[in-house]
Amino acid sequence: MIRYLHRILFAVAALLVAVAAAAAMTSPEVSAAPTDSPGSTVTTQQPQTPSTTQTPSTTTPAASTSQTSTEPAPTSTTPNSSTTRPGAGTVTVQAIDVKTNIPVSGVGVELASGNTVRTVNTFARVEMPAGVVSASVTAIPDGYARSWVDPSSAYLPPGGQASFIVSLVRTGQVGAVSITKRDAVTGALLPGARYRVTAAHSDLSVILSTSPSGTGSVQVAPGGYTIQEIGAPAGYLLDSAVRFVEVVPSQTRSLELYDAPVEQPVIVRDPSGRVPLTSIPTGRTH
Repeated sequence: MIRYLHRILFAVAALLVAVAAAAAMTSPEVSAAPTDSPGSTVTTQQPQTPSTTQTPSTTTPAASTSQTSTEPAPTSTTPNSSTTRPGAGTVTVQAIDVKTNIPVSGVGVELASGNTVRTVNTFARVEMPAGVVSASVTAIPDGYARSWVDPSSAYLPPGGQASFIVSLVRTGQVGAVSITKRDAVTGALLPGARYRVTAAHSDLSVILSTSPSGTGSVQVAPGGYTIQEIGAPAGYLLDSAVRFVEVVPSQTRSLELYDAPVEQPVIVRDPSGRVPLTSIPTGRTH
């Protein structure tokens, strides 16, 4: 019986030792886990949090830098577009001697398109706004008496071209047109008549007006011209006829033209002053 109790006590003691050993083995692992866990939590999470925070901050400057570098691109494109000027075209100006067809330099030409006005010399190539461009001569070299631009205006399409040619005539090579205006009924000289003299070889035209003496003249380059009245003297009907003349150097083409009065004059006849028909010789001898 005693042996049996000893055995039981020994078994219980062994069991207690085993339990204590198991508890001892389990206790270090549990204590080690908390010891490692706080350390890992502090040392691991703190570096990760700044590194994660720094990554967006590093990316943000990079993005802003790329945007800053791309902003000048539109700025550099704007001057290029203004230089090309898609709403403009090219205008060329030349000048020639009418008699020799030799180019002439030193001729000033004023170009106007909208609000843009430029003065250039001949053999120029300039950019002008698209639209109707008009040209007029502002200066000619010495030795020349007359000049005109052909055409006087032209349409310049966007991105297109237009050209003007200045024709020059030397002194002594010009001719003239002279007009004497009279009353168609009485033959009296009439001042204030206005005529348009237009060159047949270009769109050049000049206005001729009769002076108080009833005459007017204008110098023109050699060639054909049409003459049409555009303003009649006060109290007279406008003459709608168009006349053509040929002008030669150093000569004047003279015309005598008539206008009929609006109100025809009343002619008073005196019957007492009439000559009897019987008193007029018949030529009969018997």
